[in-house]
Amino acid sequence: MKALNFLMLFFYFSFASVLCSCGFLCEKEEVSFFLPDTYNEQSVTFWKVTVCDSNGICYSKICEAGKNAALEFNRNALSSVLAFPSDVSGANPYGTVYPFDFPVDYKNGFASLVLYSLFLSSENTPAEKEWFLSRFNWQRFIKECAQLDDPWLLDKEQIMNAIAEGKFRKNLLK
Repeated sequence: MKALNFLMLFFYFSFASVLCSCGFLCEKEEVSFFLPDTYNEQSVTFWKVTVCDSNGICYSKICEAGKNAALEFNRNALSSVLAFPSDVSGANPYGTVYPFDFPVDYKNGFASLVLYSLFLSSENTPAEKEWFLSRFNWQRFIKECAQLDDPWLLDKEQIMNAIAEGKFRKNLLK
């Protein structure tokens, strides 16, 4: 009986792998983001772009400044996009949060880094992280950060803790 169950599981996962590789289960999406050729008025040649999702799957690529960068995502899976300028050392990254339609820029980089840090610091399973973090209103958070003079002056750890505890309030952005 155990051998039969094992055999059934083996065939199920084999079939699922074939479907996934054909794009039936694991849909990927390619999205283009414009990467500026300046960082706070300093010239940039290349950007190191890092994409990370709730599964802890991260990849980086070098992209030319002043052009669109094609990045791949699991369709509609909450993901952090961080872009580090090649010619400016110690700079806060530009960024955005996928699947929302916000540009890769300085202020959105703060929200993206908060999400990235939550992905990597959580001890929950990828499914639990995705479920919990997708319930947070990232669109509103990004819009509120965009209204600030410099969101990078905020206490990132305090904001991360509040989001993780489900106790985030807008007054933390002051």
